[in-house]
Amino acid sequence: MMWLRGGSGSVRWRWLVAAAAVLVAAGAVGLALWPGAAALLDVTAAKLTTQTFTDVVGTATLRPSADRDAGTHNDWDNQNGQRCNQPAVNCYTSLRDGSSITYITTGNNPNNRKAEFELDNAPSDVPGSGSPVVLVKVSFNAQKTGSGSRTISASVAVKRSDGTNVVTASDSNIASTGETVTAEASTSLSKAQVDGLYVVVTADTAGGGSGNNQLRVTEITVEITYLK
Repeated sequence: MMWLRGGSGSVRWRWLVAAAAVLVAAGAVGLALWPGAAALLDVTAAKLTTQTFTDVVGTATLRPSADRDAGTHNDWDNQNGQRCNQPAVNCYTSLRDGSSITYITTGNNPNNRKAEFELDNAPSDVPGSGSPVVLVKVSFNAQKTGSGSRTISASVAVKRSDGTNVVTASDSNIASTGETVTAEASTSLSKAQVDGLYVVVTADTAGGGSGNNQLRVTEITVEITYLK
């Protein structure tokens, strides 16, 4: 303690501080020169530059799993000419196989014609608490058919069980060659809310032209992105 006072004691104190600084610097150099430490630094740097969040984010594709408005006359038929929502006719099966030869179709020049379909439930790895679903994307494949020159529009809306809209994909002029229509929305949904999702397909004759045209829908998918 006497070294803290003036005179030669102060010189000794400054010398001790300088010596300590040298030891610290030497230790840092020694750590950097230690081969094991260098390897550890290399591995850590590699992990930092390649780390992604794919291990905590999941995606799943939901498809129509039931005719929701069963018994409601909606002027949609399947590819076999069977009216949807009639006994033993399950039009949802025509929309979930990804095949262009299975489809649902409207009658001539549809006027705000709707059909509703339940969707698959959320997969088992979606957390059961909180709101893990952060993004919903809907896609559908559609084609204008018939020999007329009408303009046909189409939309597919994803809705919660209470009717709240989540996201809608639409096109006001569906091509005769067929097309895929897609839309997505950031959202917050619980697993239970995902289980209650359904889709509403709407076809309309937007006007113009003559003759008869129909809307054909061959596939509907809803993709969810969620935090595991």
